Amino acid sequence: MGDYFDYIDDYMMGNLSSEKKAQFEKELLKNESLKVAVNNYNDAKKLSEGLLELDMMDTLSRVKAKEHISTKKDNSVSTPKRRYLIGILILSLITIAVWWWAQQQNIEDQKTQVLASYIKPVDINATKSIDTMGMTSFEKGKYFFSLNRFDEAELWLKLFVSEKNEKISISRGYFWLGAAHLEQWELSDAKKAWKKSDEKEAKHNLKFID
Repeated sequence: MGDYFDYIDDYMMGNLSSEKKAQFEKELLKNESLKVAVNNYNDAKKLSEGLLELDMMDTLSRVKAKEHISTKKDNSVSTPKRRYLIGILILSLITIAVWWWAQQQNIEDQKTQVLASYIKPVDINATKSIDTMGMTSFEKGKYFFSLNRFDEAELWLKLFVSEKNEKISISRGYFWLGAAHLEQWELSDAKKAWKKSDEKEAKHNLKFID
């Protein structure tokens, strides 16, 4: 099919044959740069149309002013240059989009690695009961954490560490609170919580994410 980027306009306008469309969509599944170009097609097209409109307005202005023939020749030479600049701007937009996608992928890869490797708090009895009415705020925090409802776990664990409990319990509470923050990818808050914990697991996790 040749250079797939040459077929983006026809694909978006629905002008491809069923065979070529199938080939294009197959390539789209594995070619991230092509996917970014398609996803940003409308923005790039608007930018291109806007620049072309400016070019047309400039040409009409020159015609109305009845410029000299030589000026018209200069203008005819400048038109390809403008189109070249339009192409550069579109290419730049696509490049920025590809860079942004790559950055997001790096963040997701880092997130996956950290969440798979840090020491995660575990309490096998946390979900033993489905009735939270009689639970303490710490037990509720552990309960919701074990259900992967980390935002609710965070609320109850914050309440627990704010209460006047014994130092050992508070240390454990901050360990769980830091984990609830990390699971929501709140790195700064996770570090703050673990720094207030004396648990060896919390100390390990601090070194791991620093």
